Amino acid sequence: MAFLAAVALYDRLTDRPPTYEPVSGTTALDTGDLPWETAPDPRPASCGGLPAKWLVIDWDAAEWDILLPLLERGEMPHLEALLRRASYGSLATFLPTISPAIWTTIATGVPPDQHGIRHFYNQRPRLARWWNRIVNLGRLERRLYSNAHRRAPAIWNLLSERDEPVMVVGYHNTFPVEEVEGLMVSNYLAQDSVSTLLDMKKGELGDDADLSSSLVYPPEKLADVLEIHQRLMDELPRAVRDFVAIDDEDELRDFLRKAQHLDPEGDQRPYFLTRAWLYDQVAAEVAETFYERLDPTLAIVHFQSLDWAAHHFLYFDRPEGFEKFGWDEATYARLDSQIPLYEDTVVAFHRYADEWLGRLVALTDESTGILIVSDHGTGPGPDPDLPGFHDDAPPGVIVLSGPGIRSGHRVEGATIYDVLPTLMASLDAPVAKDLPGRVLQEVFCPTAWAPQDQISIASYREGEAFAPPISAPTLRQDVARELESLGYLD
Repeated sequence: MAFLAAVALYDRLTDRPPTYEPVSGTTALDTGDLPWETAPDPRPASCGGLPAKWLVIDWDAAEWDILLPLLERGEMPHLEALLRRASYGSLATFLPTISPAIWTTIATGVPPDQHGIRHFYNQRPRLARWWNRIVNLGRLERRLYSNAHRRAPAIWNLLSERDEPVMVVGYHNTFPVEEVEGLMVSNYLAQDSVSTLLDMKKGELGDDADLSSSLVYPPEKLADVLEIHQRLMDELPRAVRDFVAIDDEDELRDFLRKAQHLDPEGDQRPYFLTRAWLYDQVAAEVAETFYERLDPTLAIVHFQSLDWAAHHFLYFDRPEGFEKFGWDEATYARLDSQIPLYEDTVVAFHRYADEWLGRLVALTDESTGILIVSDHGTGPGPDPDLPGFHDDAPPGVIVLSGPGIRSGHRVEGATIYDVLPTLMASLDAPVAKDLPGRVLQEVFCPTAWAPQDQISIASYREGEAFAPPISAPTLRQDVARELESLGYLD
């Protein structure tokens, strides 16, 4: 009993909750002349009014230190064209840089201690974890957070309540999906657990009916989404060649064989490279397929591949950045032997994200604003098997373009808390006074928006506590394995 009491006291003294205060930091954006600043678009954006609609592109882990060299080399022409008529800057995030917590904050405008999603899984006190391992013979049972655990309305809830159509595809922590005015496709659609659905015909969901209803809302759109998924699975062998230097057919078959399953003890890079493409390609093609049908007031399309590419392949992009870690010669030799295979992988995924930026922007009309946002940046880290590192909370990016948005304006001091109030204000929707963030009013043309005209309410959560009307699911083991391999589960 004395030992348990000591552990409980140690928990209380050491497991202090984070403050979720924004962390400021410098990036490559803060140094040198930028080409779109010295030669801005000669056709500035219209300042007659604000966007009536928004297309939001989430680039998970995008950062200026990687983007700027690519822009200077002409590798991302669609982003460069957007920047010439945009307001842009770094976006401060918070610690710890856990994607579900940060993306839920972006969607709700409030910190994790209010919206309830603090991690990928519920981190119980150390004493509770020890006891759990004892009763489970050494195995720790993790309770992964889901969309059902969220306790603050997201922007898609706020707009759906106003009968505004929304389209949310691939966003973090949207499993299970919830009822919205429009379309929601879960971020877990591309996980291994979905493979059991791919051979099913319409209406024959059998024992996986609960899973299928958790993936797409409205559920009758599931068959259309799975058709896209199946077609892309067939295209995977061709697509892989864009991201890894393989010409020999036998080598390609071996690579694809390794990519089929996640081997905790083996080379995980083939698995995550193929999943990165599949995850994003499904989300992008679903968005492209349904965008014009829905004509949403808000469309959010989440791209995960930049994060996974950085986690697993950053060393091969810039090996000189890892000399400071002093790994043993065998480790450097092992990594260097794979440089010919992966030296273009990080750049290739950035080119890929830029291509989809161009395709999705082409679907919009002149009344639509474009927002690019990331949850954090990435840099070299001390783990040779996961060289992409963001534990020190490098800033993300924010880019806004469209009617009523200033061209060539550098945004200063923006944080992840500012995204929701800025979008709501631009759509002439109420902004809650109790939000910790602010409207980024400096990005708006003075003739397009004035603070005194903004509609305000006390809170988005007046009255009863918010909870999505969905049940917490049991997430399958493949999800936990992927998170553990990415370093997110201890």
